[in-house]
Amino acid sequence: MYSLLSLTAVSLLLTQTTLAQFDLQSPAFNLELLSEDPTLDGAFLDACHSGAALETLCVLQPGQIAADVPEVFYFNTSSSDDSSDAVTEGLVIYNLIYNDDLIESEPLTVYAELTDTLADQELTPSETGTALAFDDDEFLYIPDYDEVTGAVTSLYNW
Repeated sequence: MYSLLSLTAVSLLLTQTTLAQFDLQSPAFNLELLSEDPTLDGAFLDACHSGAALETLCVLQPGQIAADVPEVFYFNTSSSDDSSDAVTEGLVIYNLIYNDDLIESEPLTVYAELTDTLADQELTPSETGTALAFDDDEFLYIPDYDEVTGAVTSLYNW
């Protein structure tokens, strides 16, 4: 099961990446919160309708167990990624089903302002989204690259 750390935001510039280059889709999974707030810790996220073909992440009722939560998210990575980087970037995807059998992939986009303490997010039909990665413990993070040294910082709290 993939996990997402707290919803506390970081102030950063987010890398936008194109959906077309991420052509490999993982099996479906849940996103579970890990939080110091006991009302959020262990809660699951879902894609909740917020407009025409627009979803946002929302917290499901606390106390639900993984077996009762639909697995609605996917992680798309690239088949052409031949880099030796330790970080495998991709897009978290929600597949919107419409007209009973058609699917529109909606990548997760995270928006943060340098002067803000919160990050906003949306799932919407788009060719771009925020590049994300999972660590060895299956925690979701935003990889942040230092332009000078090339070092990667794992941003978990957003």
